[in-house]
Amino acid sequence: MSRIFKVKVNGKSYDVEVEEVESNSSNKKPDQESKPEPNQEVKKTVPTPSPVRNEETKEPAPAPSSDGSEKEVLAPLPGVVIDIKVRVGDKVNPGDKLMVIEAMKMENEIPSEFTGVVDKILVSKGDNVDGDEPVIILK
Repeated sequence: MSRIFKVKVNGKSYDVEVEEVESNSSNKKPDQESKPEPNQEVKKTVPTPSPVRNEETKEPAPAPSSDGSEKEVLAPLPGVVIDIKVRVGDKVNPGDKLMVIEAMKMENEIPSEFTGVVDKILVSKGDNVDGDEPVIILK
């Protein structure tokens, strides 16, 4: 005889079918059901879910200098840099395209959020970037 139990492990619900392998009393007739006594503990096997991997904690990006002269452009998502549209010394305005990052086979143009001059380009074509990683410094 098998019975189905609903089991909750780490907040995730599982339906578990438990089959009786061996009867405790051999005097019972085959048509009689075996029921656990009220205080008897029923043991069941539950598959153990794989442990959840914690993502590495990234250090926060360094803040711009206190005088506000430098501004960091951050990668908005993880991906691969496939094109850089600006060079050091170029003047940019909000909305100007700075680079293209490919993520999940989609090309994402990264616009500038600031007005300024490109001071440093921290990545190259083909580099993998993480979300919120600084990619360009503007003055």
